[in-house]
Amino acid sequence: MSGGSPDWLDAAAVAAVYGVSARAVRLAFRAAETGQRWRGAELVLRRVPSAGRGGLAWQVRADSLPPLENAPQTANLPTPVPPYGRAKTPLKRSATADERFAIIAPVLRLPRGTPERRQALEAAAANSGVPRRTLYRWIAKYEAEGGRGIKPNWKPRRGRRKAAVTYAWDAFAAAHLDAAAAAGVAADIEHYCKRLWVSSAELSPRQAARFASHKLRELTIEAGYAGDAGALRDACKLSRRFVTRHRQRYQWAAVAAQDAKKFADNQPRVRRTFAGREPMEIVFGDVHPMDVLLPRADGSTFTAKLIAFLDAATQRVFLYPVFLAKGEGVRQEHVAAALIAMVQAPGWGAPKTLYIDNGGEYNIMDMASDAFRLTTEVRSLDDGPAVGDGAAPIRRALPYNAAAKPIEGTFRILERDYFSKLDGWIGGDRMAKKTQNVGREPVPYLHGEAAFRRDLANCVTLYETTPQHGDIRGLSPREAFNRAVNERGWKRVDINPHALLAAFARDETRFVREGKFQYAGRHFTAPEIQALPAGKQLHLRVPISGPFNGIPVLDDAGRLLCMAELDRPYDALDRAGAEESARRKKRARVAVRAARADAPALDMRAEMAKLAAAAEPEAVPESAGRIEWDENMAATGRELAKTPKERRAEKDERERISRERQRKAADRFLEKYKKTGTDG
Repeated sequence: MSGGSPDWLDAAAVAAVYGVSARAVRLAFRAAETGQRWRGAELVLRRVPSAGRGGLAWQVRADSLPPLENAPQTANLPTPVPPYGRAKTPLKRSATADERFAIIAPVLRLPRGTPERRQALEAAAANSGVPRRTLYRWIAKYEAEGGRGIKPNWKPRRGRRKAAVTYAWDAFAAAHLDAAAAAGVAADIEHYCKRLWVSSAELSPRQAARFASHKLRELTIEAGYAGDAGALRDACKLSRRFVTRHRQRYQWAAVAAQDAKKFADNQPRVRRTFAGREPMEIVFGDVHPMDVLLPRADGSTFTAKLIAFLDAATQRVFLYPVFLAKGEGVRQEHVAAALIAMVQAPGWGAPKTLYIDNGGEYNIMDMASDAFRLTTEVRSLDDGPAVGDGAAPIRRALPYNAAAKPIEGTFRILERDYFSKLDGWIGGDRMAKKTQNVGREPVPYLHGEAAFRRDLANCVTLYETTPQHGDIRGLSPREAFNRAVNERGWKRVDINPHALLAAFARDETRFVREGKFQYAGRHFTAPEIQALPAGKQLHLRVPISGPFNGIPVLDDAGRLLCMAELDRPYDALDRAGAEESARRKKRARVAVRAARADAPALDMRAEMAKLAAAAEPEAVPESAGRIEWDENMAATGRELAKTPKERRAEKDERERISRERQRKAADRFLEKYKKTGTDG
């Protein structure tokens, strides 16, 4: 910012006095620097610091300017003395006020509303680097309050830290450490404080001050201090103010790493509006745990889950309560049932665009994509991951993206203004339940399920008949919806409920066993299945929403084969069971006869003979030589090659030969005895 005294003037002031542009004066200053005269006068110039582009600005001594016709040199120049003399209480002179007054003085001397004054202000802004809006504010304050208006209300050094660490540590370091070591410790402790905040999203200032004080003692010792430990401890105590200087910036990095929801909830976002939309053009879906305590038959308590849909155009809400057993969670069949109920509601119908959460219970929407192909585009608000084909893409909201689901705000309104009036309301904090008596469990809602559903409908009615601000501009959700129907002729889009029931089904496979198949612990059968062979694979389309009386069975081409129904058991002595068994066996035999009639059996013996005769004959190779062993090995091999029957026959032959020899020997002995009469 350029500064000056009554004896020195800048280019803007000279331009205002002589009625020329500031650029012409600056060109004259540049020429005067080379020795040229301006209007016959030799200008005396100097350079002063400035906030402009070059950092320096020209000033000219007033008594070196050429004479001005019909006026003395200083007759039209304002003086800075009056601003300080107008106040009732004398003001302390301010260098900043002098600088500001020197800039606006050429403008103040000109009449208001004249082109010359505007030209002088533009010249002052260009020469000083101060924005025109700021100059207008200085002029207005000076004309209203005098010098007090342009005097700053704060000290120029306010907010600037004067101590390297703390005054106590700075004095301690000056007495015991050299300057370079002290500067290093100051830089290290500041960096350590930043690292503290980056490391923990839950770090408190008290904890941070304790960590940092200990670290400062370590750094001071490492820098060369070896004196009294007590003095060191006193000098190294850091205040919360010191350690929290960088908390906001650096702890946010810890929040990003350790608390994804908090970080996501506070991300920069764009403002979105649903103004001008038609009903059911954009519908949000989500699951909300209701804060009303309900009883179970076994005496335990639970809270119902609300599967809710919000019409963005009218802010209407559709609630589908789910009563879960102990340990049970919301599943796909619950979401499917809620969506079917919403589509069948008279004021709702099929949505055109459905925004859903990214939870696993919403995988059911993949099955419904074909059913909504002509009316619905299921996707998320903030570019969630795409699922499905291009004709009916399915996108879900990103994790921790509550801003993408306005239905979250609707839940808060319903809980605060309506559900809190019901018996059994416990509030959102499960650790601090609202109770009728201190120290006792809260009393649950005891009026029954039917009454609960009526009260829930009444809460929705009260919500939808309450005027709201925002996109519906002071109308209630019901008024906004009625206007769309009565004035713009909006009509709902219906979907065949049977088509939805078939859409919300999963594909399964089972095998035929004894003319039936088993699913979920129950047996199903149909006449078409009884005619199939055992082991035949069946393709099932099992509905997952609501109770079902049968399971569709598809053929290999994906066409409906039959509806399999529960196979009921018969009493052991029930004649109907025997008759049904006979009918099933007959169906199996009829299917077998039909197969034989369609394809008569072949003579497989003849077919095998034909096939064997057509086979390629086996080649007989020539001998490449014979391998012989010694006689003992050969004998052993021959014995091994014999069958047990052959070995028994050889044994019998040996025994016969032995007996024959013994008989002949006995005969020879008898003959000799007869001749000699002795055995010798």
